[in-house]
Amino acid sequence: MEKFSNWRDKGTGISPFMPVDNPQQPIKKILVNPVLVAVKLPLLYILYAFTLIAPKPVLLVILKHIFGVTDIDLLVEGVRKLKTAEIDRKRPGLNHLVVANYISPIDVLLLYVISAASSINSVVVVLPQDGKLHALSFWQFSKVPFLEPDAPLPGKELTDYAALKNKFVILFPEGTPSNNKAVLPFHKSIDPKLLQLPGFSYLTIVLRVYPNLITLPVPNVTLFQYLCKLLTVGKVFVKAKIVPHVDLKPFSIKAAREVFPDNGLSLVGDEMNVKEKTKFFAYYKGYALSQVTKG
Repeated sequence: MEKFSNWRDKGTGISPFMPVDNPQQPIKKILVNPVLVAVKLPLLYILYAFTLIAPKPVLLVILKHIFGVTDIDLLVEGVRKLKTAEIDRKRPGLNHLVVANYISPIDVLLLYVISAASSINSVVVVLPQDGKLHALSFWQFSKVPFLEPDAPLPGKELTDYAALKNKFVILFPEGTPSNNKAVLPFHKSIDPKLLQLPGFSYLTIVLRVYPNLITLPVPNVTLFQYLCKLLTVGKVFVKAKIVPHVDLKPFSIKAAREVFPDNGLSLVGDEMNVKEKTKFFAYYKGYALSQVTKG
């Protein structure tokens, strides 16, 4: 849309902050979706109760049968797709740090179910903001995309890297989600010490979703509205590619960033940062309000 052309990357022409429309037939929106929500929402609560017994199998069922993520295609750089045993051995787990692109509130759920980690409590999410790193739990992370782009993060400042030992660490260096059409600039303030943890293995995971309706680049819906979208979106296909960095010592965030263009995700310029995203969202809200007023 020309009205939002100020936030289109000059090099690629991509608008990484623009929410993805989900046009629907009136019969689905008015009749089918309410029925799906009425059926699936109670099932979601019932299934979630069983995560106390078998967290990963139950969360996988929720992901596939409640949220509509019917297939996760897991690939590993340099490993043939048919070599499933070798792919399984490459799954990240405890004492692994994963660099991933940030696209939705369920990113950590996707990364958890493809990992070798058994407990969701072993997951630590690291997000950069204002020159600091913040450590978040699985549930704290899921709330972040619904905050204003420049809002303070939940969790606590990460200063004690020794506390990450025996954890499955997920770093989102963009610090804020995109619509999965490109990768935003990485924060330049990420402490190199985080990338040199003793006993840790480092890898990059490229997340792609088709269609990208479950992305949430800006908080234009509430948490409940987004949940209803997950319950009614239909089939979503996820492609996750693991790129290990075993021969790269020391590991660098630059090396991780270089993985994405080789796997179908363009890099946008430094001007597509959180500051510009905040301006975009303010304009987006004003435009949406003006359209409602006109209607």
